[in-house]
Amino acid sequence: MATMDDLKKTVEEGVSLAREGVAYAVERAEDLSLHAAVRVRIFALRRRLERAYAELGENVYRLRSRGAEALADGGVKRQLKEITKLEKEIDASFAELERGTRPRAAAQRQTRTTAQRKTRATARSRTRQPKRGKPDRK
Repeated sequence: MATMDDLKKTVEEGVSLAREGVAYAVERAEDLSLHAAVRVRIFALRRRLERAYAELGENVYRLRSRGAEALADGGVKRQLKEITKLEKEIDASFAELERGTRPRAAAQRQTRTTAQRKTRATARSRTRQPKRGKPDRK
């Protein structure tokens, strides 16, 4: 019966490793999707910023061509505030990318204990098949 117990233990360790692998894959997929979402948000913010710059330039040119003081215009001040806000949002999004989207998950991966690593190595070595040669005939 010892072989059945060994087999059961090996299967349980294999299932445990598979669960860990799936959990890691799910976690990594979540990290990558959050990263992609932040990149898409940055792209959209940059497009809005480009439009704001274009509108500001158009308004300043229009006002200056009429001889009006551009900074005295309420529309220009509003556009300057919008540009400042967009720049801050872009900076915050880049900071989010720099620090990582899920710092807690990365810390958990790094704190895997030596015992857990040894258990994984032992389970892998047990699942390897011995080399097959010619059977001994007697």
